[in-house]
Amino acid sequence: MKVKIKNISIADNIKGQPMIDKNGTPYKTAWLDIGDGKNYSMFIGQKYGQKDYEVISTWRAEQEVEIIIEQKGQYFNFKLPNKTDLLEERVEILERQLKTMWAKVKPLVEKPVDTTDIKIEEIF
Repeated sequence: MKVKIKNISIADNIKGQPMIDKNGTPYKTAWLDIGDGKNYSMFIGQKYGQKDYEVISTWRAEQEVEIIIEQKGQYFNFKLPNKTDLLEERVEILERQLKTMWAKVKPLVEKPVDTTDIKIEEIF
C-alpha cells in the first residue's frame, strides 16, 4: 500500500537506555505516522534488519512510500514489501481487472449467434 508519511522516527534507545532484544542483541524501532490516527512500528534487528534500516533511514515527511500494514492485537506494524509481496499485489490487481472485463464480455459470448447467413467458404 502506498502511503504518505506525516512523521517518522527511528530510535535505538528509550530514555537513554539501549533497546536490547531477549537474546541481548541491540535493535532499533521505527515509528511511522501516516495521518490516520494510528502509529505504526517496525522492529529493526541488528542482524537481519540492516537492509530495511538503510531504506527507512532515507524516508522523510511528505514522502510517499510503499509499505505493508499488519495488525497484531491492538498494535499496528509495518514492513517493507519484498518481491513476492509486490507480485501478489500485481496479481490481485490483474485478477480484479479480468473479473471486470469478463463481466462485460460474458453476456456477449453467451448471446446466441444466428449462423444461417454464414458461408463456410467466406471464413476460410
